[in-house]
Amino acid sequence: MKPDASYLELQRRLRRLIVGEADLLLRQNIKHALESRFASAWHFLPDRRQLSRKLYDSLNVPGLDHCEFYTTEIDQRVIVTQPYGDFEAELIRTLTLSLEMQPEITTANEWAFYYPGKASLVIMKFPSNYVKAWSDFQTAVQRKAWEKDREECIAIHD
Repeated sequence: MKPDASYLELQRRLRRLIVGEADLLLRQNIKHALESRFASAWHFLPDRRQLSRKLYDSLNVPGLDHCEFYTTEIDQRVIVTQPYGDFEAELIRTLTLSLEMQPEITTANEWAFYYPGKASLVIMKFPSNYVKAWSDFQTAVQRKAWEKDREECIAIHD
């Protein structure tokens, strides 16, 4: 799915305004218009229950920058990140817990609305049980680190 000509023209206009450091209010209005059209085209809904935002708050991974939060009709969590640089591979590597437990990640730079042409745009759709799986994974990682520290302390004292 590609944006239409009017979307691309709005992107060009926003880019010119950013480069020229022009009218901040106009830039914000164009950005919001682009974001609204993006969400509509991709059938994303506002994150009214803050499900995606709460998931984002638990993630501490590279590549999450200039994020927006959405859900789908079935409350699937969607995070859209627009970092400077290509973070798709890093996001896949970091957020994949197993073959069955990973977000669907799509790069769609042509839809960028934060800084078109400079920032990339990555869409992450998370499975419904991802929040619990991520929490369990983080707990296991912390437990493993604690056990390793404990073993090292015991070895020092022996």
